[in-house]
This record gives sequence, structure tokens and C-alpha cells, in this order.
Amino acid sequence: MMVGIHAEMKPRKVWIVAVLLAVALTSCIGPGPSSVRFGYRLDGRGNVVIAYPLCPAGEVSGAEITVRVQRGEVSSFKRLWKARGAVSDEVKRGVFTVGTPDSFRQESKPLAGELPKGFFVEVEELSRGGGSNDGRDDWIDLSVQPSRPLKAGEYLTSDGEIVSWQWVNNQLGCGKKT
Repeated sequence: MMVGIHAEMKPRKVWIVAVLLAVALTSCIGPGPSSVRFGYRLDGRGNVVIAYPLCPAGEVSGAEITVRVQRGEVSSFKRLWKARGAVSDEVKRGVFTVGTPDSFRQESKPLAGELPKGFFVEVEELSRGGGSNDGRDDWIDLSVQPSRPLKAGEYLTSDGEIVSWQWVNNQLGCGKKT
């Protein structure tokens, strides 16, 4: 698509064309960083517990952990863990433990060994009532340490912020009119 800007175009029209062109070009590059953060914490056994942002109409059905692998100039992703079939209401509502049978019925890719310091968590979400599959992902950075010990119900973001499960969910603005 060729967009030409004519000398007789008014400044407002030039601005609108520039914005539309910028939107079109950025959509070709791919998604930017997520503005929605997951929470995470270590449980008493050293396992990573994830707090996933979820609206009441949604339900977690599965999750996976991936890492970026760089071989020369080629970048790809390696799956470290993948599980489906939430075993409890807490898991369906967005809080689950990575790599343990406590959260999901079926692990199609069991976690082998320890998690690296940094990894992606991708969550599969279903709309209640059998709606479509959807989900989000976020980067988890275990090298980020909380500024103080986490209390019960508190999580850390990869930005180092200590948050509650409610804060994680409130990022979505569920049911709020925009």
C-alpha cells in the first residue's frame, strides 16, 4: 500500500495519515511487551506458584513454560513444561504451581530438572460456558527478589513489585466500561 502526502493536505489530515501509517507498520512487527503482569512466588518446597490475571468469565485450562534458545543467528523456543486439566477451583481461577501434579491432571511435557532464572509462562484460558480458547503470556524472572519476605497471598512481578492476587486480576478491568 502506498500512502502519499500531498502539499495541499491540511496538518490534521497529515497527522491522521501519519498515525494510521504508524499503526499499520507496528502491526507488522508483532506484539509488544505485555502490559499485564503475572504474579509469582516460591512455595515452601521451592516450587513456582503463578497468579494469572483472569476475569470472572474465564477459567484456566492449561499452562506451559518456554525459554528462548539462540543458535547462532537463529532464535527459537524450547518447551520445558506443558500441562492441561485444572484439578481445583483455585487453579481454574488462576493460581497454579508449575511442574507438580497439584495443579493439572495431565502433563504432556513434564518438567525435568530445575527452572532457569528466566522463562515465559503461557496460560490457556477458556471462557466459562465452553467459549473460545484464549490466554496470555508473561516473562517470569526468578532473579528478581522481593524487597521483603512475601506474606500469604502476596506475589512478586518481574518488575519487582509486591502485589496481591486481586491486584493481578484488577489489571484487566473486568466488567468496566471503557
